[in-house]
Amino acid sequence: MTHLLMLVVSFAGSTCVVTAPTNVSETLATHILHATHVTADSATPDIEITHVNGLWTLRKQDAPVCTTNNDAGILDAAMQFIVMDLIEKTTADIVFHAGVVTNGDKTVLILGPSGSGKTTLTLSLLTQGFHYISDEVAVVTPDTLDCIGFGRSLILKEQSTFPWQNLIRPDTAQNILALPQISSWAPSECFSPKPSQLGSLTVNTVLFPTYEAGASTNIQLLSSGEAAYSLLKNCVNARSLPNNGIPAIGRLATRVDAYTLHYSNVDNIVTWLNSI
Repeated sequence: MTHLLMLVVSFAGSTCVVTAPTNVSETLATHILHATHVTADSATPDIEITHVNGLWTLRKQDAPVCTTNNDAGILDAAMQFIVMDLIEKTTADIVFHAGVVTNGDKTVLILGPSGSGKTTLTLSLLTQGFHYISDEVAVVTPDTLDCIGFGRSLILKEQSTFPWQNLIRPDTAQNILALPQISSWAPSECFSPKPSQLGSLTVNTVLFPTYEAGASTNIQLLSSGEAAYSLLKNCVNARSLPNNGIPAIGRLATRVDAYTLHYSNVDNIVTWLNSI
């Protein structure tokens, strides 16, 4: 009989309880910084993962939502469903599809859809002295600008054209988990010796990047209206917020400086960030 471990992922006041075979549970705990193992049967699981006769099944609230015979596929699905579960439970603050980094003076929210260069910029700023907070999900309280990022390994997609492998620090490559034909899970220490930060920070700069190899740097300050529109497009829990989050995002847009970036040279971005 396969031994199951219970994992609790706590983030921004919400929790997701996962039961899974030992190898899956321990892998998730290694790559999700908010995860801790607890005694089995101490909580009702939100997500259950089983492995029977070579077939992986992921259930959410007892309903099967994913089946695969691929070890990499079940890890990828588990990460996605854990994040989605936590997002669904966040109803008081705004959740963005965003990366977050900080250098102590500035906490930068990096927003954009998949393929926009969001993770590329997050990763590049790590190599330039910034602390890693998150590569994917951030919760922001609009009236205080408090920001909490979902701390996990960077998820570097297989189809990425950015040569992130060139940035790996010596003697850290063995910490990267490769999910063939899907992604690689790389702890932040593979790119920066500075530790990740899990606590609440005050966001003061919002970036909407577009990475293009060989492009010249073009930075545009957005009006509050333009910022609100772009923020709304990257809000992933709008349906859970009063009035679909529009008033809250409008307030946030008036309190932060937001920019669009078209770039290829991250050194130019770092120099500019240090100047504003």
